[in-house]
Amino acid sequence: YHDQYGYNDPFLSPDEQKLYFISKQPLNKKGAEKDYDLWYAEKQTDGWSEPINAGRTVNSDSNEYYISFTDEEKLYFASNIHATQRGDYDIYASQHINGQFQTPQRLSDSVNTPNYEADVFVAYDESYLIYCGERKGGFGRGDLYISFRKSDGSWTTAQNMGDAINTLNYEFCPFVTKDGKYLFYSSNQDIYWVSAKVIDQFRK
Repeated sequence: YHDQYGYNDPFLSPDEQKLYFISKQPLNKKGAEKDYDLWYAEKQTDGWSEPINAGRTVNSDSNEYYISFTDEEKLYFASNIHATQRGDYDIYASQHINGQFQTPQRLSDSVNTPNYEADVFVAYDESYLIYCGERKGGFGRGDLYISFRKSDGSWTTAQNMGDAINTLNYEFCPFVTKDGKYLFYSSNQDIYWVSAKVIDQFRK
């Protein structure tokens, strides 16, 4: 908690020793808010450390937010660093090698568009992504989309998850439980859940 800078979108690292989140807190932790960065706190014997910025490799002078990890600690998040128009956020991935995040790579156009793509959840085995997209032809202001990872490492063209999930409202913040049984998400300022078997109908 901070009385000036918000801490939001928490996500535990795979080993649960770091709690990641986003904040507009400046690097010196003083003064006016800045853009959103990725931060984390380390688990200690008596609680959690002070917030630690995740570093310039993943953070920029634009917004970075909403965090998800594979079991191999590959980081997925959203950023508007390469925005071509207002509201243009894309999904990026950063490998974690020898304790360091590598230069993030923007996912292909099968996932990203010139519109808004964010709030990404990546399966722990990296087999699929579910995220919020704002696109023409959807059911509402923001819908959940799903894309599957192919054997060559590329991603299938994202599919709208349909009216079983999406409504005229804004659907966002998807999360699948570690056991793969349930999909949770937010809609119309409430939290909903369905059986994760809904994912199977989109597999090709």
